[in-house]
Amino acid sequence: MKRLEGKIAIVTGGSRGIGRAIVRSLALEGATVVIAARNPEDLVRALAESRGEGLHVEGVATDIAVEKSVDRLVEQVVKDHGRIDILVNNAGMGTFKPVAELSVAEFDTMWGTNMRGVFLATKAVLPHMMRLKG
Repeated sequence: MKRLEGKIAIVTGGSRGIGRAIVRSLALEGATVVIAARNPEDLVRALAESRGEGLHVEGVATDIAVEKSVDRLVEQVVKDHGRIDILVNNAGMGTFKPVAELSVAEFDTMWGTNMRGVFLATKAVLPHMMRLKG
């Protein structure tokens, strides 16, 4: 038996880069992994690649900076699987330029993804994880 057999994991930002590698690692250990990604094309590609490797992955288009989007993700996972065992807050982005050239909108986008997204995902998932522990 694999170490994560029967476990349900959510990986934010799981369609590319480090997130994609985390998805693969968790799935290879037996977890069912739900990829939460903002870009639908990247999500479809990541799902196809993962399934092509025989991995058990699912996907939910999610803007991690938007509370309703995160709540929809968590509700869908709980509806489909009845539990959430693992959350990987991986989604992140950056606009790399001098602060004097950075717009408020660019800053807000980074903050929303990198800080607010972690808070929203953790807040939404935590009650379900705590229920499993009790």
